[in-house]
Amino acid sequence: MAKAVVSYAAALGINHEKIDEVEEVPGKGMKGLLRGQLVVCGNLQFLGECNIAVPGIEMSRVVAQEEAGYSVVLVARGGAYLGSISIADELRPEAAAAIQRLKLLGVKNVVMLTGDNEKVAARIAREVGITTYHAGLLPEQKLAYVKSYISKGEKVAMLGDGINDAASLAAANVGVAMGVIGSDTAIEAADIALMRDDLNEIAETIELGRYTRKIARQDFIIWAISNAIGIGLVVAGIIGPQGAAMYNFLTDFFPLFNSIRLFNLHLRLPHVKKHVLRQQVPARAA
Repeated sequence: MAKAVVSYAAALGINHEKIDEVEEVPGKGMKGLLRGQLVVCGNLQFLGECNIAVPGIEMSRVVAQEEAGYSVVLVARGGAYLGSISIADELRPEAAAAIQRLKLLGVKNVVMLTGDNEKVAARIAREVGITTYHAGLLPEQKLAYVKSYISKGEKVAMLGDGINDAASLAAANVGVAMGVIGSDTAIEAADIALMRDDLNEIAETIELGRYTRKIARQDFIIWAISNAIGIGLVVAGIIGPQGAAMYNFLTDFFPLFNSIRLFNLHLRLPHVKKHVLRQQVPARAA
């Protein structure tokens, strides 16, 4: 949202001014000092917490914009309300197809957790084919929903890209961050970072994981069978100690040859990068 506002201001030829003591309040807005005056940008609740009154006619306009499916950012300076900026989310062209692909892969439930208002969330959910969504959430509320699904025995994968998603990404069974547009905090909190901002990569990551697990299971079976045959040959007296050592050395290559097949899949999906961060980087508080 911030990038959209800055880009629009630049298109209008509006120059930036330096803001001091900038503070971001996740899920609500931002504030800072401009030439000694407090500047506040955020939702209606945030302005209320900052003791800034919104005129009645403007309140009606904000409500109408939200009813129309826009996210509205209100702006105030020096305790006086200045106006609002309406922002519409633009759906990714691949979103609906990506969600349908997840369902075909057996993902039972796709849930949208968003800080956007109810109208925005309902429109997006309807357009992409999501039946369950929760709107107007603060970071701690997103985290609570993730934990509630896990407590029911569900295996939860969380996809996110912002600071507001970091805690939920860390708490999920698998956290997936959009690597290009994602914040550093979200990427560090996640287990997997997608190197392209394409929602289809989620399904491909699942396919990659399943294929890797299949190969690993085959390797264990190959190892068990080859060792059982080796023990049988030794017990039957067909091979001696030297033959057993040679047999063990040669059969160690069977699982390796089988695992080489993973390289072909890696070449097909070079943009999927696995991060084992849960053990290396402390989770930081979507």
